Amino acid sequence: MKKNLLLLFLLLLFGGAVFAGLGGYLHSQQKLIELSKQNNRDKAVALFDNLIMTRGWNNKLDGVYMRQQDGVEANPHLKNGQITTDQGDKLVKVIPAWMSRERMRELGAGKPGYRYNITSLMPLSPENKPDAFEIEALQFFREHKNQPYYFRFAKNLKSLDFMGALQVTEECLQCHGQQGYRIGDNHGGIRITVPTDLLHAQIQQIERQTRITIISVTAIAVLIYAALYGLINALCKRQRAIQQLNESLNVKVAERTRSLEQTQKKLSDELQFQQMRAELYNLLIGSDYSVDKLKSRILSNAKQLTASPWALAGEVDPDNADLRCLFEIDSALIDNLVLAPDEDGSYAALWGHPLHTGEPFKVNRPVSEWLAGDRINERLKLQRVLSVPVMFNDALVGQLAVANKQSDYDEHDQQLLERLAKFYALSMHFLRTEADLKLTREKEKRYLREVKRLSITDPLTSLYNRRHFRELFNKRLNLAKRLKLFFGLLILDIDFFKPYNDRYGHLAGDQALVTTAKVISRQMRRSTEQAFRVGGEEFCCLVLAETSEDIVTLAESIRRAVKDEQIEHRDNPPQKVLTISVGLNIVSDYEDASYDKIYKAADDALYEAKSQGRDQVCVT
Repeated sequence: MKKNLLLLFLLLLFGGAVFAGLGGYLHSQQKLIELSKQNNRDKAVALFDNLIMTRGWNNKLDGVYMRQQDGVEANPHLKNGQITTDQGDKLVKVIPAWMSRERMRELGAGKPGYRYNITSLMPLSPENKPDAFEIEALQFFREHKNQPYYFRFAKNLKSLDFMGALQVTEECLQCHGQQGYRIGDNHGGIRITVPTDLLHAQIQQIERQTRITIISVTAIAVLIYAALYGLINALCKRQRAIQQLNESLNVKVAERTRSLEQTQKKLSDELQFQQMRAELYNLLIGSDYSVDKLKSRILSNAKQLTASPWALAGEVDPDNADLRCLFEIDSALIDNLVLAPDEDGSYAALWGHPLHTGEPFKVNRPVSEWLAGDRINERLKLQRVLSVPVMFNDALVGQLAVANKQSDYDEHDQQLLERLAKFYALSMHFLRTEADLKLTREKEKRYLREVKRLSITDPLTSLYNRRHFRELFNKRLNLAKRLKLFFGLLILDIDFFKPYNDRYGHLAGDQALVTTAKVISRQMRRSTEQAFRVGGEEFCCLVLAETSEDIVTLAESIRRAVKDEQIEHRDNPPQKVLTISVGLNIVSDYEDASYDKIYKAADDALYEAKSQGRDQVCVT
């Protein structure tokens, strides 16, 4: 069978090469014929162009005159068709059509096979009546006004009939205007017949050469095929003898190889298992471990150890005892299934076998006999399944399974999967313990952050408190000194706040403090500006700026913004709304600057603002 296929292949290959060569040869010959035809076409077009140039010359001169000879009559349709010179000679006007005929008569004289004629579908003279070819060409020009030429070779290729279209010009209307022609119409054509005996001879020669070539190539192909057949037949006989010898040796070698492969497989599986265990250890001690990554790695390892395309890893949820299963087919995670236990604790919906017993099971027979209607197998069409429980401290904590469509599972596969299941159980216990510890540490961090926040925040206004004000003061002062900026301390106090509390109540007083704090916060837009509530109705602001005017402007904007809130305060004449007084100390020389000096200076400025009538900013 192989010999026949080889012979057929070589024959087809050789035949294809032969046909390709013949095809190329025939194509080149056909192209040569086409070039010869085109040469004859070009020759006819050149003759036509010569006649057109003659007509154009005549048109340009508006006709020429010649001496009237015997048998030559003037054209009665022409104006001034005949004139007489002062010497008494009679001259006849020669128009383009007449000149074209005379020129064609000269070109055809003494040249057998050449034929010229100028004609039209509506000739003025019956002598110019078109023949069948000329009618065919003139009708073609009428239907295809943009085509100037029409060609037709004789069936025996011994002659070429050509016609070129003639367009109506203004001079033509002198004779043909009465026929209804307009300038630009095709009113006729010049017919030229060119002999093509050489083309006919070339084609006959090409046909003879082609027949000779085909016969020669066919004969050579038969000889080569016979030689190939004999050579391949001899090689096949020798190959069969060698093959029979090899088969007898292969039987003996196969038995020995089988035993060696079994031993090698066990050693390879053991080495592979140890490598997988090392990788899993590295995963557990890594910084980016997770239960999903562990499941995915366990699934891949189970498939690799048992040469299975399908694997499942499930873990029992400690909160509700649900079995959460992750599937993998050909390295792609495709499903996530949650199975709830039955009343007896069995997950019977999975593979049709109870899992609460903690016993492994394997099935090496067609699925239709044991798993009909199972929701998983309806899509996977399994044939062989091996499943082992994942146990920890004698309790079922998960399930590990593999499956395929054709290979049976043996005890060695089960042992490997059980060892992997033990490591899976330990890994899940480790991850859960680690997750609990991590959750506890996160809770502690959140608690400490909240305690820190509460320790530096005023509970009523959510501004920083006096404690944090003292902590930040020297830090901001040193920063201003290092950056060579102006340092400003603002002390803000609500005017007549005690009477406000007495009149409107402490709840309204608290709301006034909250509103004032929000107004101050809205004005503090930069990271170099912080606001604090340092006690009662008193607030402080620490400001770093490039100019002292920027700090004064900020203080004024805070004062105006509080007043613009229009909080009613009848005990604050004359405005009758809530206002604040601001004491501001600006530091540019840090030589003797300290907290006590700066704070006292700002406090003195606040006292001055109060004594001058309140609702103003005083600067020191």
